[in-house]
Amino acid sequence: MRATQWRRNFKEIAPSASVPGHYDHPLDSVIWLQHFRSQNLELLKTLQLETSEQYEWSRRDITEAGVPLMSLVEQGISRARYASDCIKALTNELKKHATAGRCKVALVADGINTFFCSKSRYRLEDLSYLEPQKFTIYQAFMNMLNNDWNNGIVVGSVDRLANDGQRRDSYLPRYVLRQMLEMQSIIDYYVDRHWLQNPEGHSEIGRRELVSLSGCNPYMLMNL
Repeated sequence: MRATQWRRNFKEIAPSASVPGHYDHPLDSVIWLQHFRSQNLELLKTLQLETSEQYEWSRRDITEAGVPLMSLVEQGISRARYASDCIKALTNELKKHATAGRCKVALVADGINTFFCSKSRYRLEDLSYLEPQKFTIYQAFMNMLNNDWNNGIVVGSVDRLANDGQRRDSYLPRYVLRQMLEMQSIIDYYVDRHWLQNPEGHSEIGRRELVSLSGCNPYMLMNL
């Protein structure tokens, strides 16, 4: 999926059908659900995954618990008004099934950094720009970026166009070189992956020594 278009080049924005103050992407959500169906229809038939709870879209539209997971997809495709909420329900169900060991899930996103931008291109009535975090479809996929589930993988690329225009002074790679925040992030990553095994390197003194020896250069740090 190309998440950038939901913030910059959306087809339609409408008030959320379920949460006041939030907004949906009816047409973009239908397109995503159609793509999901084409990619996963046969796989879902084989896995026979079912909904774990009841979803009430309106007084007449209800998706019962225990029905095939594809029912959520079909509901969103046939009723665009609820498509964004269907995606949110679908991602929650996939997380549950993956955690229970019934399937494995891969989320692949182009421009994943757009989920962390502070503004969208959608203007409210007071002419202010809406925060993307109030998009239902953003909430659905941001929820999948949490570390509260397993048997899943997230693969994302970063896109310069996905960033806010004022987030940095330069887009050149050298802009982040020799920045203390960048160095601390790299050291944190090495610690998390257990690549930096010496306990002394985890301490504040050890970190300062690594920064000094590498000159804040990630390549030099990698070779220490």
